[in-house]
Amino acid sequence: MADYRSTGKELRKSPKGLFAALLGLAVLAGCWWGAMRVIKGMNRIEPKQAEESSDQEVSVLEISTADEPENKVIYQYEAVFASDVHSGPLMIVNRDYPTEDITDGLVTIYSMKNSFYGLRDVSLQLREEPVRALNEMAEAIRNELGYAPFLISTAYRTKADQRKIYSSSISAQGANAPAMAGFSDYETGYSVGITLTRNGSYYELSGEKGAAEREWMERNAAKYGFILRYPQGKESVTQFAYDASHYRYVGAPHALYMQEHGLCLEEYIELLRSGYSYPDEHLTIPDGQGRSCEVFFAPLGASADTGTFELPVPLDYPYTYSGNNIDGFIVTVTVAPAEAQTPDSAAE
Repeated sequence: MADYRSTGKELRKSPKGLFAALLGLAVLAGCWWGAMRVIKGMNRIEPKQAEESSDQEVSVLEISTADEPENKVIYQYEAVFASDVHSGPLMIVNRDYPTEDITDGLVTIYSMKNSFYGLRDVSLQLREEPVRALNEMAEAIRNELGYAPFLISTAYRTKADQRKIYSSSISAQGANAPAMAGFSDYETGYSVGITLTRNGSYYELSGEKGAAEREWMERNAAKYGFILRYPQGKESVTQFAYDASHYRYVGAPHALYMQEHGLCLEEYIELLRSGYSYPDEHLTIPDGQGRSCEVFFAPLGASADTGTFELPVPLDYPYTYSGNNIDGFIVTVTVAPAEAQTPDSAAE
């Protein structure tokens, strides 16, 4: 039997072979055409991009916060007793504005004191806040001077106490006259009379022997919230004579501001009443601990006769408030990064 060999002619003549060849050519042509379209499309895009980048600037949206407050305080209202206007470390008690005997909130200094100062009498009383500040101040002066000079000779007085003092000095006149019962700053529970002691002897802050202690107090008392209640040169405002021994607790932010600007308590309270009433501009002052405080006056107005008052207070920041013993409240807001603070409120 003869061998059969294909010459290729049979394949070319076969319908199936011819169809497969044509299909392969069509596929190749389609791929070539598609590739050319892509290349031409890329050539068209690239010059356009280059042209746009050279002729146009890219616009970037910039958000500036330079004019925005670092810590925006949102306020709400809290109902407080209108009668609280007569209490707090910023209350004014002088010959024009009296006060009543304190019925609660007093502690014996002896029960809270540290070892850096003495007491004339273990029954002396103050409010808690000034006792804590007094402890810190007494320790600081002890550490700097090397001895503990403070002896607290006067603290809270009742009307009966003040009446005795007034009666025994009835001959004194003008600024040298003691306050009548109900009109003494010692009746607030925030004031102390400081006498000095060293090596078993006693001396006054106003004398030559007390020069070092007096200078220290003038420089440092405000850091602990204390002011000299009756400074020299302010007699016409305070209506009382200069008294180097009488220190009043008002809180560090307020004391520091008064010290820096040379204000007595009457002048500071009037500044807030006349220039920083809510909701207008607030007074911004440092608190002595690297933060700032917003301080403003909230006038009592017609609420004095209603029993309660809607006090504006911050929603998310710590605050305190004090009555001024005249016509409204002073609110102090401590402003700091939100993550470093927790909301808090306390009547001073």
